[in-house]
Amino acid sequence: MTVNGKIYGFPDDGDVFLMYYRKDIFARDDLKKAFQAKYNYPLAPPTTWKQFDEIGSFLTEALKKDGTYGACFFRDAPYTMFMFEERFRVEKGRFFDANMKATVNSAVGVRVFTEMRNENRFMPAGVEKFGFVENLATFLKGESAMTISWPPYGRFAAGYLGSEKALDWVPKSTIAGKVGYALPPGGHPELAAGFALSLATHSKNKEAAYLFIQWLNSEEISMKRVELPYTLRDPFRDSHYTDPTYLALWPDAKDYLAALKAASVSGLLDLSLIQTDKYEEALRQGIGRLWAGEDPKKILDDVAKQWDETTGKIGVEKQKAIYNAWAAKSGAYPK
Repeated sequence: MTVNGKIYGFPDDGDVFLMYYRKDIFARDDLKKAFQAKYNYPLAPPTTWKQFDEIGSFLTEALKKDGTYGACFFRDAPYTMFMFEERFRVEKGRFFDANMKATVNSAVGVRVFTEMRNENRFMPAGVEKFGFVENLATFLKGESAMTISWPPYGRFAAGYLGSEKALDWVPKSTIAGKVGYALPPGGHPELAAGFALSLATHSKNKEAAYLFIQWLNSEEISMKRVELPYTLRDPFRDSHYTDPTYLALWPDAKDYLAALKAASVSGLLDLSLIQTDKYEEALRQGIGRLWAGEDPKKILDDVAKQWDETTGKIGVEKQKAIYNAWAAKSGAYPK
């Protein structure tokens, strides 16, 4: 996938985290009045993690008797890794210092770890093991008032083309027309994972493969693909956010696309280093230990030690150059 040492590819997916919330719950007069009286600010989608904790716990207390929790997230370690990377930076954390020493175990990191675990108290039992599908099912069944996930949740919740055979694995939505869209607390969502299209070095049909990618990625064809709920491809071109057809796919599609556009502008890049997965695997293991009840500071000290060992094996100056180039990019850290 390289030419003269440079990697080339076509962006093919607009993966970014959004907050999805129940508009009908947040609009209830009884809840708004009680929340205002208790916390002295209006009940609305949270813009800070402190608000998220207060709103989530309040809604669970008010709604749990009816089978609804204030929030639910995917907490399985590979998913939580992305959520930690986002939240850590939103709270002004930095992954490394000027000498390429890991700082994931800073006071910010420990606080974020601690708060994440504390928030599980107002989520469904067993949430620590929830993955993409378990969290989706909880939200679509109307059992959580807030969640954060990738763009497909918005289409699935709306019930758009829900009868398609390719979507048999998606639970039927009971909340169509009741879902609002917002940026996660802090306003800088993770541009988590995503897909790109590249040409394999050993392809026997390079020209045909390139032309197919070019066609697949064209404005016309990519538009058709991101409109289909089962392609798991999300808007990624400017034209995708303003397409009249997409804006009319369901009543709130225009609000969904506006939120995705805002997220694409303020979103944060995934950490990108030499052997990034070695660092992420240490973090994933740390998250597993967090859910098991271990001390957040001890966990992150161990993660930082593993990060420093990996950096040492790769070469401090070599990795430092890669990290500094990444950190200089728009979206590496919030402005």
